[in-house]
Amino acid sequence: MKYRREIDGLRAVALLPVLLFHVDNQFLKGGYIGVDIFFVISGYLVTSIILSDLKDSSFSFRNFYERRARRILPAITIMMLVVTPIAYLLMLPDDLENYGQSVIATIFFSNNILLWLTSGYFALAVDFKPLAHTWSLGIEEQYYIIAPILLILMHKVKKKNFMSFSIIALTILSFSYCQWSVSRYPEATFFLIFSRAWELGIGSILSIISKGQVFKQGTKIAELLSVLGMILILVFIFTFDKNTAHPSYLTLIPITGTSLIILFCGEKTYIGRLLCIRLMTILGLASYSIYLWHQPVLAFLRIVSLEEPRDHLLYAGLLFATIIGILSWKFIEAPFRIKNYISAKIFLSFITIPTLILAALGWYFHSTSGLYHKWPELSNEGSGYGPRYNNLYNLAAKRFLNDDFPNETKNKNILIIGDSYARDFINAGLENGYFSNHNISYTDLECKSFAAGKISSRLNRLIIRSEVIVFGYSLDREITDCLKQSIGSLGKTTSAKFVVLGTKNFGWNNNAVMLLTPEKRYSYKAKILEEFILQNNEASARFPPSIYVNILSMISDEGGRVPIFTPDRKLISQDRNHLTKFGAQHIGQIIFEHETLKNLK
Repeated sequence: MKYRREIDGLRAVALLPVLLFHVDNQFLKGGYIGVDIFFVISGYLVTSIILSDLKDSSFSFRNFYERRARRILPAITIMMLVVTPIAYLLMLPDDLENYGQSVIATIFFSNNILLWLTSGYFALAVDFKPLAHTWSLGIEEQYYIIAPILLILMHKVKKKNFMSFSIIALTILSFSYCQWSVSRYPEATFFLIFSRAWELGIGSILSIISKGQVFKQGTKIAELLSVLGMILILVFIFTFDKNTAHPSYLTLIPITGTSLIILFCGEKTYIGRLLCIRLMTILGLASYSIYLWHQPVLAFLRIVSLEEPRDHLLYAGLLFATIIGILSWKFIEAPFRIKNYISAKIFLSFITIPTLILAALGWYFHSTSGLYHKWPELSNEGSGYGPRYNNLYNLAAKRFLNDDFPNETKNKNILIIGDSYARDFINAGLENGYFSNHNISYTDLECKSFAAGKISSRLNRLIIRSEVIVFGYSLDREITDCLKQSIGSLGKTTSAKFVVLGTKNFGWNNNAVMLLTPEKRYSYKAKILEEFILQNNEASARFPPSIYVNILSMISDEGGRVPIFTPDRKLISQDRNHLTKFGAQHIGQIIFEHETLKNLK
């Protein structure tokens, strides 16, 4: 293929919005679209390379995968080797355990699947995950495995235009699935290749119709269409935001813009000359390495900060990551791509040994629940802690899931409804023995099901027989409105007393608290995040005090700060929102003093 400098410049256009979005998603609100631009570019280039090799009968699976491995593995391996010991030194067990899982998932090109299973891309927790960004690499690497096999199979069918029609059909199928699933399964749609393949497929279509070159059009047409392409990209970046359904039909706006630039933007066009500026091409050439380093740098800056770091510090971190990325490209990424410089044997040895070490460390972090037993603030001496210990503690409350109430009993029937916040409440009651004279049933049905009256006959019987119904959800405006509607609806079918649990928060980041000296650490009180204060204020205004348990007001001091440790120096929460075993014991003793909950003691 003829080298196209403007494609490297387009990589820079894709890279910069992503970096800036990860610092401040209010500036370039749609900056995350840069990843989608990368997908189109990858589909275009990889298909062009494969088709070029197939045309002259030189294609080799070994050569193709070796080129991909040389392009991807050295830089990401070095990055993880540097990041892993830092994660070990700075992270609490929950975070370290998840980091270990991310290491293994990244090695096996599947961190997109792990993130889908464990959290959303826009959740706060992602800001503290050094390897969160490798989800996009997982999709590309999965594509690299599938694409050559499909293209060769299509190439062997000698019917005219069979390959073109097949790729178009697969692209339309993926896009249709994406559009169908984005409102039903938004996180799966965001992270999984089935709903992303159409973006890579469009890149493949561009390669076929252009034969890997810029269209030979008149200068005015090329100028007009390349300018239009850039406008479409910028419109999405500055107009849409994280609440936009994505990927979806709206994603066609920047994807169309990217396609126009790839097809019509040669070096001689106005946009082409801008993209070929030396700084842009350097950033484009180093974009992979810069992308690799930016998330760990930003994550660790946040991890060592007691409160949300100022933007100028994060921008400085981006500059630092950019410098490291350029050095990584020049001294690691580029040399390893030259077979005559680094032989296959040396390359294989270089990759295999560090990968085995990283995989072993990742498994160790996972299997020990992030070395949970080494933290006196979290564990009892001599206790054993396996994988997902803290998470399983919260999930243990599911043993009451949809339990029937006994037919004949003197105990009160309590129905607890909600998500992980409701399970925190169950644990807080159990740890203090407050439910010993009560029958408990729990359901994790979404609030909107109650508001819409979409509940099973079995659950309806539980509601009718309940004397107390407790709602515990992660509150936002939508959930608060839903709870108000649900209580009004359920009040027509039951005489039960309703309780709405308020939100809770234990500051910005508890990893940083552990970096304080002991005399400061155990007395430290964290500032409640503004979003939780707003949620709490809104819920307090919507529900009367006889229903609403204002947890934040009960656990905070006059300055709006909350303790991080119990009086006996045990950590109340690792993730700043959910309770440890010790946190459940301590917080339970406080919140059950609320007038609404006293009769449950």
